[in-house]
Amino acid sequence: AYPTRRAESIDKAQAFLLQARKMHPNNAIIAFNLACYACMAGRVDEAKTHLKHALALDTKIRELALRDQDLQTLWSWNVDST
Repeated sequence: AYPTRRAESIDKAQAFLLQARKMHPNNAIIAFNLACYACMAGRVDEAKTHLKHALALDTKIRELALRDQDLQTLWSWNVDST
């Protein structure tokens, strides 16, 4: 998905990851990247949903999320409060 994002668009990369999620619904990195793409596209509520799913699958995702610039919009969001 990452090369597609760079070469084509976030929307195409997201479509690729949505297909991958169907085959690997418990993959935290797929959910994390979906959160990144949604956040970058300004779909904050969708990004929160994907990030919450990623965190439920792997708590170590929190460390990534707090460093990833793509999710900077969510850095002040308290995932535990919703």
